[in-house]
Amino acid sequence: MARLMEFTGWRGTALALVELALAACVREGRSVIAAPCVVSQADLDAALAVHRRHTTELMAIPGVVGTAVGVSADCRAVITVFTKEVSVAGLPDTLEGIPVEVRVTGEIVAQSS
Repeated sequence: MARLMEFTGWRGTALALVELALAACVREGRSVIAAPCVVSQADLDAALAVHRRHTTELMAIPGVVGTAVGVSADCRAVITVFTKEVSVAGLPDTLEGIPVEVRVTGEIVAQSS
């Protein structure tokens, strides 16, 4: 017969914390821990070049507070546009074939040190 191991003290606490962390990583029976994305350097370089060419025009759109190059949930290079609010008009879906993702951040303010 198998013998159950009992963990008490710090070992029991540590085990409980690990179980909670793992349980938090499962949603609706599916793991939400993603495997690392592999995006080719060529795809990232292309997205960076498009980003450089379009940042000035994107930043001129009222409500846009920033731009970046990132990686989408499906492991594609994307241009990310950060906005003050949800409804910012005039944002493209793609730029030169690179997908554009919008993230609402609100106003971005520099903090003094």
